Amino acid sequence: MVNATVNIRLEAEDKKEAEKIFATLGLTTSEAIRLFYRQTILRRGLPFSVDIPNDVTVAAMEAARRGELETGS
Repeated sequence: MVNATVNIRLEAEDKKEAEKIFATLGLTTSEAIRLFYRQTILRRGLPFSVDIPNDVTVAAMEAARRGELETGS
């Protein structure tokens, strides 16, 4: 097996939080990333859902960010 190296840039806090979760699961960061790659290959896509929101959802998300939430009864 020939090894390859992957370098990424991410927020330091995101790295720290993810590493805590990996440690809880008994994984190193490298093991977790290898799992991500393997699952991507097995599923022939990302191993989680990535959806593009429709216009209604985008408008609701923008309203929520502005603090303009409506509550139902």
